[in-house]
Amino acid sequence: MKDKRNSLNVEFCGVKFENPILIASANVSAYSEMVERGFEKGFAGVSFKTIGIDTVNVVNLSPRMAAYKYKNRIIGWQNWEQISDSPLEINLKAFKYLKKNWPNKVVISSIMGFNLNEWSELAIMSEESGVDIIELNMSCPHMMQEGAGMKAGQIVELVKTITQTVKKTVKIPVIVKLTPNTNDITEAALYAKAGGADGLAAINTLIGLIGIDLKSYSPLLNSWGVGAISGYSGPAIKPVGLAQVTNLAKKANLNLQISGIGGIENWVDVLEYMLCGATTVQICTAIMMNGYGIIEKILEGLENHLLEKGFDSINQVIGKALPNITSIDKIDTNHRGYAQFDTDRCTHCKKCYTSCHDAGGQCIIWNESTKTPSLSHKDKCHSCMICADVCSVNPSVPYFVKN
Repeated sequence: MKDKRNSLNVEFCGVKFENPILIASANVSAYSEMVERGFEKGFAGVSFKTIGIDTVNVVNLSPRMAAYKYKNRIIGWQNWEQISDSPLEINLKAFKYLKKNWPNKVVISSIMGFNLNEWSELAIMSEESGVDIIELNMSCPHMMQEGAGMKAGQIVELVKTITQTVKKTVKIPVIVKLTPNTNDITEAALYAKAGGADGLAAINTLIGLIGIDLKSYSPLLNSWGVGAISGYSGPAIKPVGLAQVTNLAKKANLNLQISGIGGIENWVDVLEYMLCGATTVQICTAIMMNGYGIIEKILEGLENHLLEKGFDSINQVIGKALPNITSIDKIDTNHRGYAQFDTDRCTHCKKCYTSCHDAGGQCIIWNESTKTPSLSHKDKCHSCMICADVCSVNPSVPYFVKN
């Protein structure tokens, strides 16, 4: 019988991973002792917190981040954290330590230069420290230095130039971490490929502002009352991440492997990214909320799914959903349906009726004696299915029926 854990092996940019899940480049990968705990739990690798040259004075604001909550659940985080504020020498020693003590784990050096010489120097020093892959961070949306991070990634010619510069200086694979804060992420990806990129990472954080304090009128993330628009991450951005990974995977003439990032909390999220074309994924905010131990249930869930589907390898799911994703104009408009109701499970909340009359086809009838919904006529139903989405019962009382 095939070893279940071997079924999770993947190869990304020519580098072998024991499973497709990495610790993302962020506060959760800032120090070797932290990363080591993640390796012990089962993460296959790490994209270490982005490093820079010591001549740049990196100062982090206080506080560094704030959570965005919906009904007491954290669905996102706004942060304005900068690249690593540890001395470069310490970070390079961390690479050497991790590769010496964890030779089968993958260490990616995420780098950010502020001129072409710095990009080259950081790449060379990283390679000499034994890392497996270089990641070019051209996507952080809130760097204090002009022309850095997202600002570089939004200039496609610069994406190509930086990638070319680094590729000329190292022999190990180079991937480009793309910004979602642009009109078309695939344009930058094609320029990265033209520069010689071996793979891509997407997405970095979206730009956001999580709210305003109604007492002080200051942003919820603020330092002594003053805030800024900055990076937003967490479960709420997963739909954006899936869409961008899909766009990259389906882009003609791109054909680069993708490391998917954005809102990944569990094995279902991992699988969805891989079904949309990602070969590996990176996790940050879920670690912030629940620690590195989340990896154990993620791996178990992936293994069980493969067994259920009869797959021998996780590689068999990569891109498997892509044939079912197209542009809206290519979807057959002749397919119609309508809502129906399993009233035996109704809790009489009347949300379906209200949503239908105030936001839908006004086709739901409410029986005041039984306190249950029914459809006036199926041809009047828009099949928007808002009624099912707002239902307080799971699975919902309203359900979709095909004509």
